[in-house]
Amino acid sequence: MSQAMRSVLIRLCICIAAVLGTAVATLAQDAAPEFDLRDVDFATIGDVGLKGDWGFVFGELLSPAEAHAAFRAGTLAPVETPSNWTDHLPASTDNPYHHGYASYVVRLRLPEAPENPLVLHVDRIADAYEIYWVPFNAPETAWRLAAEGSMTGPLVAGKTHRTHSLAQAQDGLLLINVRAGHTSRNGMIHTITVYDGRHLQSTVMIERLFEGAMIGFIILVGALNFCLFAFHRKDFATFVLTLAGVAILIRFVTVGDNIETLFGAQWHVLRIRLEHANTAFLFWTALLLNQTLLWKRVRNNRLIGGHAVLTALYVVFCVTAPLEYVTASEHTLEAIGFTTLCIILGGCLTAALNKVQYAAFVGLSWFAMGSAAIYDALVSDTTGYDSNVVDRMFVLGLMAYSVQVGRRVISSINRAAFLEEERILLKQLHQDAVNNARHDHLTGLLNRQAFDDELAHAWLQKEKENSHLSLILFDIDHFKGINDAYGHPIGDKVLQSVSQLLRDTRLRNSDRICRYGGEEFAIILPNTRGKDAQKIAERLRKTIAGHATACAPDLTVMITCSFGLATATSKGPEEAVQLVEQADLALYDAKGSGRNKVKRYGMPHGDAPLEPAAKTA
Repeated sequence: MSQAMRSVLIRLCICIAAVLGTAVATLAQDAAPEFDLRDVDFATIGDVGLKGDWGFVFGELLSPAEAHAAFRAGTLAPVETPSNWTDHLPASTDNPYHHGYASYVVRLRLPEAPENPLVLHVDRIADAYEIYWVPFNAPETAWRLAAEGSMTGPLVAGKTHRTHSLAQAQDGLLLINVRAGHTSRNGMIHTITVYDGRHLQSTVMIERLFEGAMIGFIILVGALNFCLFAFHRKDFATFVLTLAGVAILIRFVTVGDNIETLFGAQWHVLRIRLEHANTAFLFWTALLLNQTLLWKRVRNNRLIGGHAVLTALYVVFCVTAPLEYVTASEHTLEAIGFTTLCIILGGCLTAALNKVQYAAFVGLSWFAMGSAAIYDALVSDTTGYDSNVVDRMFVLGLMAYSVQVGRRVISSINRAAFLEEERILLKQLHQDAVNNARHDHLTGLLNRQAFDDELAHAWLQKEKENSHLSLILFDIDHFKGINDAYGHPIGDKVLQSVSQLLRDTRLRNSDRICRYGGEEFAIILPNTRGKDAQKIAERLRKTIAGHATACAPDLTVMITCSFGLATATSKGPEEAVQLVEQADLALYDAKGSGRNKVKRYGMPHGDAPLEPAAKTA
């Protein structure tokens, strides 16, 4: 082969190699991760998520120049984001969760003159990060957009839900350096989003207002349920609803960045532990709430107790275990939640078969909450965005349950008040029945049955205290003549008039005035000597004798009474019936000696005979 031919072939090979190299470089550049948003109308759409392939390198932090060179050379490994970078790295026994440093790079082309300023919204990057903007054609003019957390020294996690300006950014590389070391999920685990500034502002405002309204509703509902429990502790559901409100309130606080905002980024680890522990507590509260909603009490103590032990063990685990193990237990926590939901739905089905009121409503509510939880998990896995539909569903369920339980408690309180009124009425009717059984319906005084009871009681007291007991028996003189002359209605008025005089007489509370029978009356005087009883009888005799009974407009009747009394002492008589016989003998003695007199049994100069010759009316 001639020298000229060799020269042509060498030049041809060089040209082919140059063309192939250029083509490979072009293809590598064309295949590089990129988001071209130049034609996006952000003022209309509002936001675009940067979900897709990013250039990735693990174990080092790239500088803007290094990132630009690696991107142009196509040496960055493409990984899909959002995702846990552990999923893209080989397993390691020394570093199972691949804690350390990594860099993400992507080319981002933005509109040249957007209607409103554009911003970059970062939900969460685990754990600390810094973001650089590297102009594609002038990498030496790169600048840092943001820095959250500590990239050196003790690891402090960056805050979540941060917004960074994209002013002056058009065509360049977005470099995100990340440092991870706290949890089992590392890197860009949520989608980073480019927002229209005004759209993001209105979105955040609406979310904050909605979140504030939810927290306000939770506090209000919890306070109302606690008050209902304080007033009506028979329905345990009110207390459990209060616990559920506290658990949901804690969840609202822990799922956001409220704790870090208020107390600083160093509380990030505690917030994650509290979030996981509270979720387990919320599952147990839901199981307890379901039983109290359906049965107004804990129906299955073993089930509730077993779940409580499991919850307590998980809470201890969340507090004591390394944080990466706590976050790695999310699948276990999901399994516990799913099992709890199945148990709850099974309980609702059992209650529905037993025709428990509102069982279908409670079951459908739990089914809706469970569906919302599954939806949140699917949205988070497929889009990389946090969806908190289940939290809102739980708040709505809490409000609905509170209304239902509130109505149930108010109904129970009203029923209890009605039953209390019925009890008071029945007690009054019973008392009236007792009074009617013990009182004479004409005079209102104690009747003969009550006289026997009161005398027996007074006799026992006399025996116990070794005291005196006096008994006065008296009747209206010539009462039969009044009935014969004026009729029985006039006689009844005379009896009522005498009864009123007796009630107006000043006697002790322990003394008893009774209608003994017909026109005859009795007065029991416990702890009263004979001479004192005689004074009382004499006073009554004078009062009755000086009283005129107006029986009709043209009829006034004057009456007198004869009195006989006896006193029981330690010397006798030995039985109450003998005391009655002695007073009766004294009464007949008073009537036999002229009526309108007081005779005392056993007294000289007027002793009542044991057996009078004749009994007069």
